[in-house]
Amino acid sequence: MMSVGIFTRISLKNGEKVSVTKFKASYTLWIPENIEFALDSKYNDVEISDFTGNFNFDLYDTDIRAGDFGDNSTFNAKYSSFSIGNGKNVSFDIYDCDVTGKDLDDVKIITKYSSLTFSSVKSATIQSYDDDFDIQNLTGIQAKASYSSFLLGGQMKNSGFDLYDSDVKGGSYESLNYSAKYSELIADKIGDLNIDVIYDCTLKIGNVDDLTCNESKYDDIYLGVAATSIKMPDAYDIQLTVNKLPHTFSSFPGNFKYGTVTLNADSLLNYRLSCQKTYGSLNYPKERFTNKPSLYIEKDSKTQFENSTAPDANCEISFTAYDLNFTIK
Repeated sequence: MMSVGIFTRISLKNGEKVSVTKFKASYTLWIPENIEFALDSKYNDVEISDFTGNFNFDLYDTDIRAGDFGDNSTFNAKYSSFSIGNGKNVSFDIYDCDVTGKDLDDVKIITKYSSLTFSSVKSATIQSYDDDFDIQNLTGIQAKASYSSFLLGGQMKNSGFDLYDSDVKGGSYESLNYSAKYSELIADKIGDLNIDVIYDCTLKIGNVDDLTCNESKYDDIYLGVAATSIKMPDAYDIQLTVNKLPHTFSSFPGNFKYGTVTLNADSLLNYRLSCQKTYGSLNYPKERFTNKPSLYIEKDSKTQFENSTAPDANCEISFTAYDLNFTIK
């Protein structure tokens, strides 16, 4: 190829020279399917059939359409899109990309400004900034994310989120460690929900066995069913609603400042209710407490109260509060 002025000239096999302003080439490569396939590509469209070897791709503004691929594959990409088939262990380091994949095993992802969709993933380790995730069937996740959204499905085992202004929706968890600011968590069921710190968050959980929240400020928490326990040692201006405390519920210790707590107890749940409060209100079903309070002291703006719905009650609801509206129904 040679350039003349503003034109490009190409010499053909027959010796003729052709002037063109645009040039497009297509290549077909045959390579063994069980080796490492290393590809460094810019501004290309690439199609790859099923491949038993591993991919090692470095992409810039490239569109990839690939079938199944081998274990320990890597994708480093910017401004690219790729559709991939089934794989095993795979890692992504991507920036402003669109990724669609089928069934994967262990996935490690570092990403910014990207969209990622997978049919199923066994376990995912994610560092994310301003990304969108859609994983239909997931069995475990560890994620640190800012300004991102997660749409998840499946029965997940031990998982964890460290979030800033990010939303997680869907799925169930055997256990979940959670810390967040300005974020939302929506889940069907969580066995053990362990919260380190949440700040200005919304949590909506259909069913939780045990909830421990070490520190909460300005949060809105809704639990459909709390099966066993809720522990909140440091809550500030919280809105906590539990639609049902079943007869299996056993423990609710808490320390609250400001806010509202509303608990709906099953009629078969017998519990001991005790509180020390300053200001605020305490509302409870007095008809269930047939005996006089074992302790009732009211002085100035402070109240101490203890009573039980039955002598053999095996559930303890005990809290201290400052300017809290507490209601148990």
